[in-house]
Formats: sequence, structure tokens, C-alpha cells
Amino acid sequence: MLPEVDGRNVAVIGHSFGGSLTLLLAERERDVRAVVIFSGAGYSWDRSPQLRARLLTAVAHIGAPVFLIHVRTTTRSRRAKRWTRGCSSSVNRIA
Repeated sequence: MLPEVDGRNVAVIGHSFGGSLTLLLAERERDVRAVVIFSGAGYSWDRSPQLRARLLTAVAHIGAPVFLIHVRTTTRSRRAKRWTRGCSSSVNRIA
């Protein structure tokens, strides 16, 4: 680790499939202080029940705050809402 990096204050950010990977990382790395996801799993949420189940399990085990961000477009918005609802039981929602 770089000397100028405070390892006690690390957040992770991911977009799209990288957002899904970010959730898995945050589940494994307990020192992560915050998680930000931009349009995570939006495309694959409806297409992969296995991935959906795995991400919901990960979210339930993340100790850090998770912030989900999605764009507002017709198709993506519907997917994003389903994804966010699926995670909402384990994530503190901010309207």
C-alpha cells in the first residue's frame, strides 16, 4: 500500500458488471468503508437467476453502506427498479 493511502478509509466504486464485482469484493473485504454502484447488474439481473441470488447474498453480508445509482430511461429504469427493490431489504435506501 502507498504510504499516503489510509487503509482504514477505503471505498470501492464500480459500474455495470464492475458494480457486480464491487459487491462481491465488498462482501469479502471487511475493511471497505463504503460501496458505490453505478448501474450494477442492470442488464443481467433479469437474465441470470444465479447472479441475482449471488449478489443478494453478497449485499446481505456487506457491513459498509451501499449506495446504488441508476439512470432514468425506460428499459433500464425498469431493470434498475427491480434490482434496487431486490437489494432494498439489505441496503439502507436514500430517496
